[in-house]
Amino acid sequence: MIDVNATRIRCNRWVYDTSTFKDTFITEQNMICDDALFRSHANMITMAGLLVGAFGFGILSDVIGRKLGLLASVSLHIVGAIATSLPPNFTVFAICRFFTGASTAGTFMSAFVLGETILF
Repeated sequence: MIDVNATRIRCNRWVYDTSTFKDTFITEQNMICDDALFRSHANMITMAGLLVGAFGFGILSDVIGRKLGLLASVSLHIVGAIATSLPPNFTVFAICRFFTGASTAGTFMSAFVLGETILF
């Protein structure tokens, strides 16, 4: 029988399965237990970047042209993706994810409109 009135023991460490990957950002930053919420925050920040990038790169592409807008978004995506793999803490990781999300939206929209313009 389970005692529902018992005091809960806080989670403070974890044994990770390293058979596939030796280290990940989650294992390095120990994002488990109370810090597990940071994983969903990282995805939320990426989605916010997609929203900002959709508007920002749409306006930028209208001003400087689709080719240069596409080049700018792809360049930002390359830099953001590389920087996402090397963050020292969660704040830098979240900022890199934001820019990666923004550049993803910009790349998709610029390439789609540029391709549609060429075909039709």
